[in-house]
Order: sequence, then C-alpha cells, then structure tokens
Amino acid sequence: MAFSWRRVQVLFNGVVRYSSSLSAEYQRLVGTGKLNYDEEQFTIVEKLEQIRHQLMNEPNVSTSPNLFNKFFNRSKTSQNRRIIKGAYMHGSVGSGKTMLMDLFFNSVTSSVAKQRYHFNEFMLSVHSRIHSFKQLLPKSSSGGSGRLYDPIGHVASDIATNVRLLCFDEFQVTDITDAMILKSLFTSLFNNGVTVVATSNRHPEVISRTKLKFLGRELLIDQSCADLAYFHFDELCNRPLSAADYIEICKAFNTIFIQDIPCITNQMRTQGRRFITLIDTLYDHKTGNAPFLEKTGSYNLTMLA
Repeated sequence: MAFSWRRVQVLFNGVVRYSSSLSAEYQRLVGTGKLNYDEEQFTIVEKLEQIRHQLMNEPNVSTSPNLFNKFFNRSKTSQNRRIIKGAYMHGSVGSGKTMLMDLFFNSVTSSVAKQRYHFNEFMLSVHSRIHSFKQLLPKSSSGGSGRLYDPIGHVASDIATNVRLLCFDEFQVTDITDAMILKSLFTSLFNNGVTVVATSNRHPEVISRTKLKFLGRELLIDQSCADLAYFHFDELCNRPLSAADYIEICKAFNTIFIQDIPCITNQMRTQGRRFITLIDTLYDHKTGNAPFLEKTGSYNLTMLA
C-alpha cells in the first residue's frame, strides 16, 4: 500500500541535512513502490535521522543499567546523558505519521534503550507506577502519609533509568488526571535525558484546550477534557470575568479543579469578589466535587460539597 504524507507538520529543534541509513531506507521503500515520494515527508525523515545519529553516537554512556547502579546509584546513567531533543509530528488521520515513526524507531539499534507505546498504554503504566510508589510511603498514626511526596519525579527517574528513547503513537489528552501530571512528568523525563518522539492528530497548543462562546465573546480553557476542567486561580479571578462567564463554565463542565488559591487580602478585593461569585455559581449549578488546591507553602486539598 502506498502512503502520501502531505500537510503533516513537525516540531523540531533545527537540523542539518545529510544522507543516512534512515533516508536510504525511505528511498528504498519508494523504489519498491511501497511509498510515494513526498518532499515534505523526506525532509522530516532527514530530521528524524539527525535524532537517530545523536542517539547512536553518544560516547561512553551505558544504556543498560546493571544491578549495582540500579540499587545504589540509579540516576547515574540519566545524569550522564546529553539532552537530545526529539520531535512531535502532528497531522490528519491517515497521513502516515505512525508509519514514519515506526521507520525511525526500527532504525535505532538495540544499543540504545528504547520503548514504543500507544500513548494511552503508557499513561496507564504511569498511573500504575504512581500507585505502587504511594503504597511504599510510610504511614502516619492517623492513617495518612507522614508527609507529602510528589511521586511523579520518582516515576520519571525510574523510567529514565531504563529508557533512552520513548516513542508515542497517538499522543492525546482525554483524561483530566493525565493533563494534571503531564507537564511535571515530561519535564522530569527531559531533565533525565529521555528523548521523546511522538505522533498526534492535534497541534500541541490545542491538545487539551476548550473554547467557550457566549455573549459575543470567547473564553479559552487551556486544560480540559470531556466534562472536566482545570484552572489556575488567576485564570478565573484575576481576569475581568463575571457571573455570566462562570455560569457558562458550569454549563460546560461538571467538575472543576482550581490550583493555587491564595489567602485573599485587602489588596485583592476585586479578585475576592470574583471568587465569591464563582463559588456561589458553582453551588447554584451543583458543580459536583470541585476540589480546590490551596497554596500555603505546600498544597492542601479542600473538598467543596
């Protein structure tokens, strides 16, 4: 079957063109009639080849941690890595993104620790790791954890210990829990020297964004999925929003998360009035189980019934 990959875009940190085995494999597939040659597609092949070249020519870095450094110095491997930026390929369904990513993944030899996932499968694994880590935390006498821990950094470090290259097919955000941890997770992965190559049907700037239209205006919601939305306090109360805006939000979402709610001072009377209006609107519309994260040095969770 022949593929054509027009109108596919890629985000990448600049490259230099040169002939390569990946490019040669692409040209071989074109020569056998399995692919239709496309100049834009071939340009992206060359970009992926530079990532491959950097990964396969890292000096003096072991990508397979032994038993000793796993137990006594688990982060040494990732700390010794150079930061090699990956690629995010986005385009319409059937445009050939997965085919090209698989071509790249298979061309990277086994000397590089690599894994390929469907993105949903990967996130299930991440949630499982987070749960397992929380089970290991010491418990206080009251039954909860003795102190607050952020397991995401630990999980990212654990992944990086065993993986140099991660390839994701169908990167998407359909779960609010995923949206809340992705930034921290991928920042930690990148800082630990993990290179990511991903495909998606959506541009990264709109992957978890919702747009509400009312009263001749538009309200852009950056983090949402289905009937759940995630906000920073400033997004809701430090902008000129009114009860009408909050009502439309309540109509669109059943559950709302709000992060970094400050202690309201006399200097924040306007924000305080908006916050009171927001809370009243949430209650009036029975927006259920809206958790609020209050920033008081550390994060505390308060449930509003």
